Amino acid sequence: MKPTRIALLALIIFISFFIRSHALGLSSFAIDEMISMHFASYANLSAIFWDNSPFLYNLLLKFWLTAFGDTEVSARFLSVLFSTGSTVILIFVGRLTFGFQGAVTLGVLHALCPLSIIYAQETRPYALFEFACALNLYFLIRSMKKNKYDLPFYSSIVFMCLSHYIGLIPAAFQILWIIKKKTQIRKHGFEYFMIGLGIFIIVSTTVIGLFHFEFLKWQELKFMLEPESRWPRELLSFFVFRSSGAIVGICGLVILAILLRDFDLHSLLLYVFAYALWTIITFEAVSFILKRAVFIPRYYIFLIPPWLLFITHLKIKTAQKKSFKLLSHLFLIITVLGASVTVSLLYHPRHSPWREVALKVRDFPKSMVVTTRSSAIQTPYFEWINVPVEHFDDPIEIIKTLETKFETLKTIWIVEPIVPGTDYFSLFKKQVNTGAYNLEDFTVSVDNSEPIVILKIEKKL
Repeated sequence: MKPTRIALLALIIFISFFIRSHALGLSSFAIDEMISMHFASYANLSAIFWDNSPFLYNLLLKFWLTAFGDTEVSARFLSVLFSTGSTVILIFVGRLTFGFQGAVTLGVLHALCPLSIIYAQETRPYALFEFACALNLYFLIRSMKKNKYDLPFYSSIVFMCLSHYIGLIPAAFQILWIIKKKTQIRKHGFEYFMIGLGIFIIVSTTVIGLFHFEFLKWQELKFMLEPESRWPRELLSFFVFRSSGAIVGICGLVILAILLRDFDLHSLLLYVFAYALWTIITFEAVSFILKRAVFIPRYYIFLIPPWLLFITHLKIKTAQKKSFKLLSHLFLIITVLGASVTVSLLYHPRHSPWREVALKVRDFPKSMVVTTRSSAIQTPYFEWINVPVEHFDDPIEIIKTLETKFETLKTIWIVEPIVPGTDYFSLFKKQVNTGAYNLEDFTVSVDNSEPIVILKIEKKL
């Protein structure tokens, strides 16, 4: 490959890395991030299995935190590396599929993909999951070209499943796809394949329904309270880069592809179409049959690699026709510019300001924090200032134990996101003996992130 081409691809990788690492410590850790860090930093190694995702990410994070520390920048940097690694792999996917033009197009699209960037800046397993899915896509395409599914491909499926349980969905799809290819069902092959997918959806949804997971109760609550979570509307907005410009660009490429009557609908494009359809149908079934809110963008990060490959396919194929070439380039530029505008809006604090709350609590010795959130939020902020965190379900529980707690404490802080914090505080104020305790409540907020409300309780002298 020519040095100029290598330099261009290196530039794309650098842009991807810079976008993902920029302003990495701007926002406090989110609650889910603190839970990951709690499990990863726990002395007992078995804690890596306590999260509602496979152990692999927490194991890697455990080694990473030991080596580089638990600040926002250092903890999130592991996800930055995985996400940038996805850009590198997708450049290889583009080159393997469409040559140098494919490498550049797919690399640029992923470098500017908002959904990828958001989870590249979180201490959660989703960047690792995306990396595993990108690697799996590379080995899948390589196997398709060889017409031989080898050990690296099957190993990538295992890696994908160890990255996140949702990896079982693309894994099941690929196994069915391979069975279809190996059995060489020519007549009505695609129809039989889709019937097989339908049967699997019914069976998998039934199996999921037989299990009741306490840690997924929030999905049922979200389903009841937020009707928009039952449909993939927000998810689809991410796949058009949350930009009207990108919508115009992608729709333009689709229209050109339709007008290109001899457009090559080969097995790769067919695979991407069936893959996306299978995923949406599966999750719609889970959503409405089990009444769970599952259309949450982070669950669908595994669709990013094939989706961007689909856009790349449209661009490369439509540009091959001379009369469409200029329009094809123009629509891609519009898409990239639209994505760039969205990326520029991502850099602001978007998580609740737990760091700022800890700084406020730090100034009061002999304190304790109580919250309805998981007690795992003690890591890292309240561990830094040596303040214990206790979980509660009912404000009355706290009231009953106030006298006992103040034997060793000077200040108790009830800390909650603004919903349901304001409800808890009003109930607490009605029940507590205000003649014996000083109560003070205030709100902590940063930029446009969700505020945190605090009720400070001190015993009167």
